[in-house]
This record gives sequence, structure tokens and C-alpha cells, in this order.
Amino acid sequence: MGYSDQRFLKRGLFSAKGDFMVKGFRINNRFQSALIEYQDVSYLEQAKRKIIVHTFFGEYWEYCSMEAMLKRLDGRMYRCHHSLAVNMDMIRSISRSSVELSDGNILSMCHAALSRTKKAWLNYITTV
Repeated sequence: MGYSDQRFLKRGLFSAKGDFMVKGFRINNRFQSALIEYQDVSYLEQAKRKIIVHTFFGEYWEYCSMEAMLKRLDGRMYRCHHSLAVNMDMIRSISRSSVELSDGNILSMCHAALSRTKKAWLNYITTV
């Protein structure tokens, strides 16, 4: 792997699967280091100083702020609440009290956050 390949990996993009580029980001902590594809992220959850990244393949965590993590991700993530961000592509339905994701997770949130999320989701699916 050459110097330009290493620089490319550090910027948040990595290639691995066949002949096409896969976009993602790296999670690092004392116990794990993982490359996660943007499309695999279901939602982000903040627990004190830790951001937990929920994916199809499990949970990963890193000590950083929600703002810092969202800057590393692409535009499909929407911050519903100060401690929660959801992948707009993963939303299956929005009910009166929760958001159901296509991987089966159900996220409960207050009425105000739910209303903002619903409005943003409807806008997102009409523009994509």
C-alpha cells in the first residue's frame, strides 16, 4: 500500500470490495478498530462522552462528540435529538411515539423531536 493509499484511508474513504469504491469511516478505541460503511449505520447514540454507532453487524463506540462524529459521516444522517442521530435511508416508518428502522430497531423520542424528524424525513425522501 503506497503513501497515497494510506492518506486516502485516513480521510474516511476506503476501498475493499471488488472493482468499486466503498465509502466509510474508521472507529478507533482501546479495544477495537473498525472500518464501517456509511450505508451500514442505523443510528448514532450519545452516552456521556461516548458515541455508540449501531450497525447491521453490531455496535461500535468511540470517545468523541456527536458533532465530530456527524462531520465524519455523509448527509444521510439526521440529528433528531442532542443524543440521537438516525440514518434517513434506514427509516421504515414513523408513528406517534417512535421511529421504526428497517433493521428492526425502534427509537422512542419526544413529540417535538419526532415531529422534526418526520418533517426532515418526508423532505429527504421526496428529494432523493
